[in-house]
Amino acid sequence: MPSRTYGDGPNPSGLCMCGCGEYTPIARSSDKAKGHVKGTPHKYVKGHKPNRFTRYRVDEITGCWIWTGELSTRGYGRISIAGRTRNAHVVCYEQWIGPVPCGLELDHLCRNHACVRPSHLDAVTHTVNVRRGSRAKLDMSTARDIRYRHGVGESIRNLAVRFAVSQPCIRAIVREDTWKENRI
Repeated sequence: MPSRTYGDGPNPSGLCMCGCGEYTPIARSSDKAKGHVKGTPHKYVKGHKPNRFTRYRVDEITGCWIWTGELSTRGYGRISIAGRTRNAHVVCYEQWIGPVPCGLELDHLCRNHACVRPSHLDAVTHTVNVRRGSRAKLDMSTARDIRYRHGVGESIRNLAVRFAVSQPCIRAIVREDTWKENRI
């Protein structure tokens, strides 16, 4: 499909807002009742209809589908279904991909909690989700470095200061209670 450049209007991305991923036609004339603006993309492909999960806008730069409905205090989209409030990103993932596998949770690869785009979500363990988080101070290569430095004689106290974490955190890494290596 040829690339398109879109500006302002009811649907700047040109993607059908039902979430199907198809490009919408360009409006030949303005129609206020339908929300069409001449020269800009329609909101939906003909025959596609809005549903309760289309309360998002597409961020042109990141490609995120930003939830425009209610947000939680932590910035996650919220939606009420059958009297039960759920996270909108989980509902969208279930709608497009399927159920979140047992024991896993969804990680926003884009780091935007309000994003509900299924391709920006990854089903991972809680440990992986926390390690990928924006507040994580360490990663696997840092844990390896800590183990190496301790192995050649650097004290746990010095390592804690160097990596700005607690001494118990360093001890757990050295003992491989945390940041375990995946050995085959």
